[in-house]
Amino acid sequence: MPLLSRFHNVRTALIVFVLLPFVLVMVIGGWFSLRNLEADLRAQMEEDIELIARSVRLPLGYALEKNDDAFLEKVLLSTGDIGRVYGIYVYDEDGNRVARSGARKAIVGSEKAATLVSTGDQQSGFDDAEGEPMFSYFVPLADSHGELNGLLQVSRRGKEFTEHVSAFRKQVLTAVILYGLLLIAAIYFGYYFSLGRHLQSVQKSMAEIATQGPALRIAPRGPQEVRALAECVNDMLDGIARSEHVLAQQRLREFELKARLQQHEKLAAIGRLAAGVAHELGTPLSVADGKAQRALRTAEGTQAQALTDIRAQLGRMTQIIRQLMEFARPATPNYRRFSVAGLVHSAVGQMEEMLADTNLQLQVIPEPQDAFIEGNRMRLEQALVNLLRNAIQAAPNGQVSIGWQTTPSNKNVIIRVDDSGPGIDQNIADRLFEPFVTSKSGSEGIGLGLAVVSSIAFEHRGRIDYQPSPLGGARFSLTLPNRPSKGTLDDE
Repeated sequence: MPLLSRFHNVRTALIVFVLLPFVLVMVIGGWFSLRNLEADLRAQMEEDIELIARSVRLPLGYALEKNDDAFLEKVLLSTGDIGRVYGIYVYDEDGNRVARSGARKAIVGSEKAATLVSTGDQQSGFDDAEGEPMFSYFVPLADSHGELNGLLQVSRRGKEFTEHVSAFRKQVLTAVILYGLLLIAAIYFGYYFSLGRHLQSVQKSMAEIATQGPALRIAPRGPQEVRALAECVNDMLDGIARSEHVLAQQRLREFELKARLQQHEKLAAIGRLAAGVAHELGTPLSVADGKAQRALRTAEGTQAQALTDIRAQLGRMTQIIRQLMEFARPATPNYRRFSVAGLVHSAVGQMEEMLADTNLQLQVIPEPQDAFIEGNRMRLEQALVNLLRNAIQAAPNGQVSIGWQTTPSNKNVIIRVDDSGPGIDQNIADRLFEPFVTSKSGSEGIGLGLAVVSSIAFEHRGRIDYQPSPLGGARFSLTLPNRPSKGTLDDE
């Protein structure tokens, strides 16, 4: 089977299904043409002998009537000089041979000659004379009164005819063989130079693609059909590459979503734990702070300072509990549509008290066209407040800016907070949005601010990203879905 497949190609198909039928038709046509030629040659030979016999019929009949043997021989000799005649024989009315010119092979018997004389008919045919085919033509002779007085036999060797036909057959066979070989060579080399080498090039390129990868392409060369085949293969490879790229992107997104889901599941678990702890600690802390405040009213000196320090630590613990409660707060499904500009200015307004203790100026970078989002305004405002608080703490004497813009596809709104602080330590950059991960000292925070922002972004089908800021510090980008269509607008 592999051997059969090896020879089953376009070149073999052309030879088997085109050339061989053509040669077969040519051979059959040549055979019929040769048969017709043999018949024409036979008819021509008979016609030549008949003309010769008719031309000497009257002189020979006259010579028999006058018994003029000299004239008879003279006529026979002149007829024998014709190259096409092999033998001439004259018989009397009784069938006896009276004169001849040429070989004796074709002489007929007396009885047959007498019978031919008596019938008076002209006859012709092939006879075997001593193993050699001989064609003879018989013409009855008549005297001056029209009475039959003899028979003329003009013979020609059949070998001449058969040799001529045999030579012609050889010529025809040789021509057919040479013509067939020329056609085979023409198809073989014509196929190779016009089609075969280009198909081999395509096959070689396909083998290279199979071993070196689908990044290679086939150079379109050769006839239009081969070029179209190469272009189709290239289009198929391009489609495969696009599909693989899309599949890789989908796998990457799936991996990211899975990682984010796992992260938020972990955050949710921590949030539930934090909510329980905060609920249990809230009441004792309030009681302790109240008692310390009442005792401070009558305390003096070192006792008053101690109570003040106790209240400061209790306030810090209360702030931590509030952050835990914010982190554990469940998402509110009742979303409303509001402008990004209003959200940003509201969050900046809450930072006035904190800005009063710094030399920092907070810059709002407005966009020419406002954008709109949909969600829980209080939660999103809390996310921006956390980002702004971190930026102010990172650069108390530097520069902080907040701005927003829509993406080119108009599908998302990106709110960016930049600072000129020292930036984020690379050791914690990958875990920046996990709970309790912070670069601040223990008195400045416990690392829940960015975790809260990440949780709020997830609630609103968005995300929070970090990258270095053009101001020199950190840039946090909060990406949220854009809602440009008309709907309920809440900008209280």
